[in-house]
Amino acid sequence: MEYEKRKHNTPISTVIKSFLDKKGGKVKVSRYEIDRRFNALDWRYQKQILFAFLESGKSDRDWAYRKLFVFWDDCFIPVLQGLWERYHEETLTGLIIRYFPIDFIKKNYDKLNERRNYYDICARMSDIEGFVVDKTRLSEYDLLRIKRILGEPITLRDAKDLFFMLCYKFCKGAYKLRHGEL
Repeated sequence: MEYEKRKHNTPISTVIKSFLDKKGGKVKVSRYEIDRRFNALDWRYQKQILFAFLESGKSDRDWAYRKLFVFWDDCFIPVLQGLWERYHEETLTGLIIRYFPIDFIKKNYDKLNERRNYYDICARMSDIEGFVVDKTRLSEYDLLRIKRILGEPITLRDAKDLFFMLCYKFCKGAYKLRHGEL
């Protein structure tokens, strides 16, 4: 029985060059190789790759956004700020809320506080003087978490009220759960 030998790794600098050469015909193979090896690379290569992916198409940018949650560095702020001003991608909002300066979040508050992002903004800005949490915009679960972050006491009555409100909303169909998702 013949066994397939695995080929040796191509030097990562060659793989990065192949990814950047959009007319070379090896972008897809290079993207796969980069994805496979990314977490084990040195920071200097990870940084090059992240910048390259941020300058690429939407799916590559989304991949880079996910990686940046773990491999964050402030050197990415100017590039991400430019991408935010150009595209306003929803997948970028989490990084902005988590890592950007508070002044930038305040300036872009109207565009950032949609959907569940409001909870993340509350968690990030909870210790900023003058910021008031609108508790009516939070789900039952997020309300409990914000109370804990703010250092507010959570009584047994609060927990029961939130539990019964959650049950009521569930029965009324306020939460759209897919089959088998409970």
